Amino acid sequence: MGLISHSTAVALVAATIALAPAIARAQANQEAIKQSLSAAQASLAEMIKLPAAAALQGDVRTAVSGFIGEFNAFATLPKDWKAKYQTASASLDKMLADAAAAPAPAAAPAAPAATPDPNAPGVWDPTVVDKLKDVRKHLDGFEKATGDPLFIVKDIEKLLDAAGAASGTVTLDAAKLASLKEQLGKIKAVAGGI
Repeated sequence: MGLISHSTAVALVAATIALAPAIARAQANQEAIKQSLSAAQASLAEMIKLPAAAALQGDVRTAVSGFIGEFNAFATLPKDWKAKYQTASASLDKMLADAAAAPAPAAAPAAPAATPDPNAPGVWDPTVVDKLKDVRKHLDGFEKATGDPLFIVKDIEKLLDAAGAASGTVTLDAAKLASLKEQLGKIKAVAGGI
């Protein structure tokens, strides 16, 4: 076995010490990614088991079924996971927006229909919506754990939309401005501190 010079050994030790925090962060991020994804899968599995989920009808049933398929395609983390994630995430956001805009469901019938009627109008059951919100919360954690700057940009866009960007005039209070600066700092860190 060949020996290395003292200067090479010192350089290797220095590089190892310098990279140790980055390696530790990467390992922590991998664990956070796994935990967030597992928690999202668990919330979705709990939702599927709800009697209210089995009773979904019409467009609501179609939307939830489509999302489950999209989520499962993403959750295996294939090479093209980001595109599949974006599709599933957009579907989830649309369902939550539709549920928020929908009128409150009527009083529940005494017994759910034996077979859901695919032609019946869909109604968003609050217990299903709560589980979908849980899935969203865990997917938000997944986004943060990945450190992907595109997810950070999405957070900035949401902040600007909430501040009135669509109207052409943006008003940021101190908390929103601090959040915007924090998000931009994250992008800067991911980009190597440019």
